[in-house]
Amino acid sequence: MPGLAYQYVRGSDFYASAQSDIADSLRVDLRLGVRAGTVTAVLGGVRVETSAGMLLARQVIDTRPRAAAAMLYQSFVGLELERDCPLPFAPGEVTLMGYVLCMPCR
Repeated sequence: MPGLAYQYVRGSDFYASAQSDIADSLRVDLRLGVRAGTVTAVLGGVRVETSAGMLLARQVIDTRPRAAAAMLYQSFVGLELERDCPLPFAPGEVTLMGYVLCMPCR
């Protein structure tokens, strides 16, 4: 987004924050360490067969990847700029997901 730089968030910090929010919720139940099996639509909701027994819910978010799906996918949007004069780059320096402040041509 214009005016915002790329930010790195450690996965452990993200999950700790998300699990805290879920724990505070009265509408979401997170079951860690439980293996989900069959998910079946039933009257008024969803039935999930799990390693801890059957669960009934109004809604289920199934985020399990399909066997043929890629495990990781990231998508970024960027701009390619052309200038009449060169931008100041340090030879041999590579910046991953960085940005360059644009200086006017002299």
